[in-house]
Amino acid sequence: MLICLGAVNACSWMNNHHWFGSNECVDKSSDYLHTEDHPPLKIPPGADTPDRRNLFVVPEVKHNDVKGKCLDKPPSYFGQTGRVAASPEETVADWAQAWSERNVEGVLSMYSTSYGSSGTVIPLEQRRTEIATGTLPEGRIKGLKVSVIDNDHRLARFTQKFGDTVVTKELTLVRESGGWKIVDEKVITAK
Repeated sequence: MLICLGAVNACSWMNNHHWFGSNECVDKSSDYLHTEDHPPLKIPPGADTPDRRNLFVVPEVKHNDVKGKCLDKPPSYFGQTGRVAASPEETVADWAQAWSERNVEGVLSMYSTSYGSSGTVIPLEQRRTEIATGTLPEGRIKGLKVSVIDNDHRLARFTQKFGDTVVTKELTLVRESGGWKIVDEKVITAK
């Protein structure tokens, strides 16, 4: 019995050290294992060059810890969906980044359902046009300071660069739908 246990243990040890076994996937028919490279797409004459700022990035491979098993499904190549910013600072940063990428729907989704109720803000349709065709801001904002108005409202003040123009803005944020949304927006200075 001791000889049998010793032999089983030795086989297990040798398999883990690649002497007699392999940790490679044995399912050679898996579609995931049969990929091929294709040459880059050629842009036809007269067509616009695509925006390459948001290139598809393949995530880093994480090795399978279960020895002798195949990768059951490929890693996710898509970020989190429906991410809700946990803080007013994240909301402002996400808003600025989305605008710098001309992500119109992403920017507009960060405005509150009660945005515009005060009558002093830029209409969202005008904002839509500015994002889609106007001068792009830098993705990073500077000097962000968030102050508490009350439990459900925050005031964010920061500078944002649009080309050569530096704009100081204030965003009033409201806690809404488990996150923070922009309810008011003001330009303080533009130089």
